[in-house]
Amino acid sequence: MIIALVLLALAIVAVKISSVRSGESMATHVVRVAVLPMLQVKSTMQNVDRYRELVQKRQAEGDAKPSEKLKKQFDIRTESVGGYLYYVVSPKTSKPDRAMIYIHGGAYVGPMADFQWNLVKGLAERTGAQLIVPNYPLAPKHDWKDAYAMMVQLYDTLIQKFPANRVAITGDSAGGGLALGLAMELRDRGKPMPGSIVLFSPFLNLLADNPAQAALEDVDPLLARPALVWAARQWARGTSLDDPHISPVLGNLAGLPPTLVFSGTADLLHVDSLQFVQRARADGTDVTYIEGRNMTHGWSVLPLPEAAPLYDAASSFIARH
Repeated sequence: MIIALVLLALAIVAVKISSVRSGESMATHVVRVAVLPMLQVKSTMQNVDRYRELVQKRQAEGDAKPSEKLKKQFDIRTESVGGYLYYVVSPKTSKPDRAMIYIHGGAYVGPMADFQWNLVKGLAERTGAQLIVPNYPLAPKHDWKDAYAMMVQLYDTLIQKFPANRVAITGDSAGGGLALGLAMELRDRGKPMPGSIVLFSPFLNLLADNPAQAALEDVDPLLARPALVWAARQWARGTSLDDPHISPVLGNLAGLPPTLVFSGTADLLHVDSLQFVQRARADGTDVTYIEGRNMTHGWSVLPLPEAAPLYDAASSFIARH
C-alpha cells in the first residue's frame, strides 16, 4: 500500500513537472497526453468509414441543447430563419446593446456538441451581449451554399435589431471558417460589416495540403486529415476546395473588420491560423493573434483552466470594436 502511494505521488510530481515545462496547467496536460487519446477520436478520424458512421449517428441525435443550468442563468429562446432553428441567448437582468453570432465547429458535418455551450456561456457572461447560436445546414445532406444562404439571412435579421458595428461574428473550428467566409460574403455583397470577428482554432484551408501539417499530426491528440478531407469534399459538393467560400484563407482578406485569432501549437489546424495571420495582415486587415503553447484543437470549448483567459481576451476585444 505504501509503495503504491509513493508511486502515485511520484507520478503526480512527474506530471506536474512535465506540465510546467510544456506551459500548461497540470489538468490540461493530463487531458492532452492521456484523456483525449483515450477517447480515440483521432483514430476514428483516421478511418473515413468509421468517421462517416460517427457523423451519421451524431446527426441522428441532433444538436445538443442548452442545459437546464444555463437556462436558469440566461433567457434562452429559439427562433428560425429560412426554415432553420437558432438559439437566442440573452441576459436576464439587462437589455443587451450588442449581439454576437457564434457558429459551432464540427468539420461542417457535426452538429452542436454539449461542450460547445461552454464557449457560449463564457462569452455571454463576460460581454452582456445577445448571443445567436444557429443550427446551420450540415453536409453531406447540405453544402456550403445552403449554409451561406441561411447565415446571410440570419445576419440581415440581426442587423435590423442591432447596428452592424455592434455585432460580432465568432466561431470555433469549422465554425471559425464559416464565420470568416460569412464576413467575406457580406463584404462582397456590399452589406454593412460587423464590428469584429473572433476565430477560435479555425478550419480555414480545406485543401489540408500544407506540408507543415505533417509535423503536427503526431502532436495533435484529436484531429486527423483523412476525415477532414472527406468532410471538406462533402461540404464543397463539387466546388473546388480552393474556392474562398470553402477555404476562406485563400481569398481576398482586405476590407474585413478587426479580427482576433486563437490557435494552439498542438493543433493540426495551427498552420491555417498562421497562414491567415500572414495573408490578412498583408491585405491590410487588423489582426490580433493569440497563440496557446501546447494547446490542442478546440481548447476554447473544453472545460480547461486555459479556456477562461480566452473568454476574457475575446470579450475585451469585442468591447473595443
